[in-house]
Amino acid sequence: MTDDPQRLGRHGPSRAWLRGPRGFVCLLGLVLSLFALSVPGTSGAYSARVVNTANTVTTAAAFTCAGLATAANAYYLYPMDEVLPIAGATMLDTSGNSRNGNYRGLSLHSGSSGCSSDPDGSTTFGLGSYASTPNQINSPQVFTIEIWFRTTSITGAYIMGFGNLQTGLPTVSDRHVYLTNAGKLVFGINPGTVQTITSASSYNDGAWHFVAATLGPSGMALYADGVSVGTNAATTAATNNGYWRVAYGNLTGYPSAPTSNFFAGQLDYFTYYQSALPASVIASHYAVGD
Repeated sequence: MTDDPQRLGRHGPSRAWLRGPRGFVCLLGLVLSLFALSVPGTSGAYSARVVNTANTVTTAAAFTCAGLATAANAYYLYPMDEVLPIAGATMLDTSGNSRNGNYRGLSLHSGSSGCSSDPDGSTTFGLGSYASTPNQINSPQVFTIEIWFRTTSITGAYIMGFGNLQTGLPTVSDRHVYLTNAGKLVFGINPGTVQTITSASSYNDGAWHFVAATLGPSGMALYADGVSVGTNAATTAATNNGYWRVAYGNLTGYPSAPTSNFFAGQLDYFTYYQSALPASVIASHYAVGD
């Protein structure tokens, strides 16, 4: 019903407007509307229906660390949130590929999570404990590795990398991400000559941080908390086959190698991709977990 300005008084419709056939119809409609609202089960007459067209609604599950990693075709996806009272437990792969790894030494569950959108805890590592993947990979030359970490170590820390042995200390190793004793992040490869990227900032402050490293046709790139901290034009890693490893590796020959080859602290969501993810995707992986 549209108000006629000529019938409007200073304080709204004049009573004259309510008289006559049109006024009676409007009044009757108002009464019926109020009656419908008071009867249970009739409120549906006023509900709206949302139709999902080709622009589909993204499910809430996609806005998690696991959801984004799966969307980016993770080859391995380890949330690292298992309850770990004993050594040798299985490190579950939730990428959909069922490539479960193993914890070595005594690793313990932590209630603290690096990824806030998947708050199921993390794994605490220390001297003698680490994890490795189940199947040998043939010399990856294009890849991305990501992980959340938290430590206060002043003797450095091995975070993740690639080695020729599934257990023990690798004799041939490459594609490392580690912390120096000063807490700076380093990403290194060794195709004959060691090539590295080192962050300007330190990350051993006891807070959760997210690190990602990529190698591809455009070279090397290192990211901390979703932001690039450096690049290197080197495009080829060593030709060794091996396993991805977390929290323990061999850094012989790498600059500013930490005093300890183990990681002391918490690790969460180790992920490996067979592609060099772009900066925008890595930033989104950090943002969803921050």
